[in-house]
Amino acid sequence: MPPRQDPSIRYRPLGFIEVATNCKVVGWVWDEFHPNLRQLVDILVNEQIVVRVNADRFRKDLLEMNFGDGKYGFEFAFPSPIPSPYTIKCRVEKMKYALRMRTNSTADGSR
Repeated sequence: MPPRQDPSIRYRPLGFIEVATNCKVVGWVWDEFHPNLRQLVDILVNEQIVVRVNADRFRKDLLEMNFGDGKYGFEFAFPSPIPSPYTIKCRVEKMKYALRMRTNSTADGSR
């Protein structure tokens, strides 16, 4: 994997959080310039990184939208529900790119 700090390397990540509840987080991220690179995603709860996951799960919808081989999804189930109040954020590891919540998804991820 190329080092993220190298300014000569271009990145153009695209992705969304589709589910963010006190029990789980689901989303995807793909990099236009590095479509074969599986991104690492930091999941933050209340501004603290709680886990880093690979965005490497196959998703048929991404394949059908011509996002490479479709293996850009991620999902994480928290070991126990997060108590309220809480905020959940996801960002591509070592980048400033924060994933946004997809607005046309329901809480369970269906569209």
